[in-house]
Amino acid sequence: MGRQEGMPQAAAPRQGTRRMRAMPPTPHQPVDRGQPSRDTVLDTAERLMSTKGFSATSMAELIKESGVPSSSIYWHFSSKVGVLAAVMERGEQAFLDDVAAAAARPGQDDPRERLHAVIDGSTRAVFAHPAFLKLYFAFLVGAEEEASIRERVRAVREKGVAGLRANLIDAYRSWGKERAERVADRLLPVALAFFDGIFLAREAGEVPDWTGVVADVVSSLHALALTVE
Repeated sequence: MGRQEGMPQAAAPRQGTRRMRAMPPTPHQPVDRGQPSRDTVLDTAERLMSTKGFSATSMAELIKESGVPSSSIYWHFSSKVGVLAAVMERGEQAFLDDVAAAAARPGQDDPRERLHAVIDGSTRAVFAHPAFLKLYFAFLVGAEEEASIRERVRAVREKGVAGLRANLIDAYRSWGKERAERVADRLLPVALAFFDGIFLAREAGEVPDWTGVVADVVSSLHALALTVE
């Protein structure tokens, strides 16, 4: 049969298969940029800010040094202050966990031995977090002015002091609860001054034999404890 006039012809099939274009994510379908990039940003920020200071570290430098694109950084953190807050939160938790763990070991009954465990463990906690503590001290002494972070630093100080006091009470628990609390309150300011000082001294390269220093401090603190009735 011939082609009938007026009848539409079927469209010729296209060659190949058309590739579907990927739809961009909507605001309700965020891209998962992953924990690794967040950790990379925090590691880089902690290193830069503890070395140069918070104010002197720019977002452009953080982007360059971390290798993480700005879109990913701003996905995880709203601003440079947001990055710093996350750095401090992570460092705070790790540091305070180590301080809390610096308690006397099971089986140690002698108060002096228990005190040594507390001072030795707390010193190790201080040395294990140099970058965090550099930032901590910068805000503690007012070298950096970001108000929200200074409040966090004060909170870290209070928690650290409380943890150390609890460990000192535990060290002298065999002397009775009330006396142990009096001993802890007497030793606490001296121990705090030691930890602040030994961290700064080590940063200056002035504590080659810190285990010997710890032994001397323990002897002095225990002698002081013996004067508390």
